[in-house]
Amino acid sequence: MKVLSIKQPWGSVICSGLKHVENRSWGLKTLPLRILIHVGATKVPKDNDDYLPEEWLSLMRNARTMGLLPENADLPYSAIIGWADVVRCDEPGKNTSEIWAQNEFTGWVLENVHVFDEPILNVKGKLGIFDYPMEENEMPTSRPAVFNDIKVDGDNVTLPVNDSVWEQIEHGNLDEIQYDLTDDNAELFLKEDGQMQPIKTITITNNGRTAKYELLDDTYVGPYLTPDNRPYTFTSLAGEEGYQWLFILFVLGKKL
Repeated sequence: MKVLSIKQPWGSVICSGLKHVENRSWGLKTLPLRILIHVGATKVPKDNDDYLPEEWLSLMRNARTMGLLPENADLPYSAIIGWADVVRCDEPGKNTSEIWAQNEFTGWVLENVHVFDEPILNVKGKLGIFDYPMEENEMPTSRPAVFNDIKVDGDNVTLPVNDSVWEQIEHGNLDEIQYDLTDDNAELFLKEDGQMQPIKTITITNNGRTAKYELLDDTYVGPYLTPDNRPYTFTSLAGEEGYQWLFILFVLGKKL
């Protein structure tokens, strides 16, 4: 099968269901093309998140909370972690619907992304498209890479959480969950006047396990703050200034 090697964390971001375009300086002549997604050996710097746009980091932080994206320290390297179909290659500046697309590059648009249940380890990457000795019917077991954002039904929130968050809550070591607000989910929690919607309970799920908790009145929507304790604002990827970076803090009460 054909393989494309992608630097971390971007290979894992694609396999989390978040990123549907890979930015390259060149395009493919024959499409569509099914590829294996390989992640290289270059380690992600510890301060990598400090240099990411807020709109990317918000989605990545939420995906980590939900167990869809490993923490930087736990990312796989030198491995084939999934597969996808490259359905088209957009010329530079032509992809305006995907926040991950960078205008100066050709955008490889990915569909039908899957992540392997267990990665194929110790695979050395190469430049460009390269071959790996495996047929499509020999691929490891995989699941669709789909990012399903937080859900609100009436006054209840449903949120998948990673193993660490689940275990900490179950053992009484964690009673708060922080979740970033984005353009896609902010209206679930904020009224037109900026006040918070009435949310009373939260249902957390993890690998088939479910638990429901009441939410205390301490639950609130708030902004990230600057070092001098002011609301942090940023310029969006679209060039719009004055965006506030908001989150909702769920404060858990008794288990229902």
